[in-house]
Amino acid sequence: MKLPEFQLDNETFFIRSYKNEDAEQLFAFVKSNLNDLQSTFPHTVLNTVTAVAAKKYIKEKRHEAGLGIMQMAGIFEKSSQRLIGHLVITKVDKTVPKCELGYALHEKFRGKGIATCAVRLIVNYLFEALHFEKITLRIAPENKSSIALSERLHAHYVGTAQRDFKAVDGRLLDSCIYELYA
Repeated sequence: MKLPEFQLDNETFFIRSYKNEDAEQLFAFVKSNLNDLQSTFPHTVLNTVTAVAAKKYIKEKRHEAGLGIMQMAGIFEKSSQRLIGHLVITKVDKTVPKCELGYALHEKFRGKGIATCAVRLIVNYLFEALHFEKITLRIAPENKSSIALSERLHAHYVGTAQRDFKAVDGRLLDSCIYELYA
């Protein structure tokens, strides 16, 4: 199953698959949110250390989307066209079908309901347009906002996986596992 390029619109933001020309904005987003992203998006951090590296990373991930492996997308503010968030659809299993969803929002845009709306929008797209049956969210236990967001979406808490995720600095971190079902 190929993961097609997409764009989903809301009144204040839109979510769309990254394009090569988004590299500068992705690099800037990662740089300005580095402390948060080092433990949640280590591959993105390690592969976007320069704008040139970010462009190469986007190109590689666009290729992987074509193979049905994973998809990266940005959350863009409509009024400024500025990248304010990052989404990753990964661990795609075509046999179920299911995937994992990760997201991050620029700290200046948190607490405004944008993350809830964006995650709801992408979840609906994954269930309705791509016909996924299950979406898994892995959340750091200390990320109370994302845990609350998962609960608002009526995600099922599966449990906490110990030493589940490797941060940029090599630490093994726990993950709270939530699942959404079609």
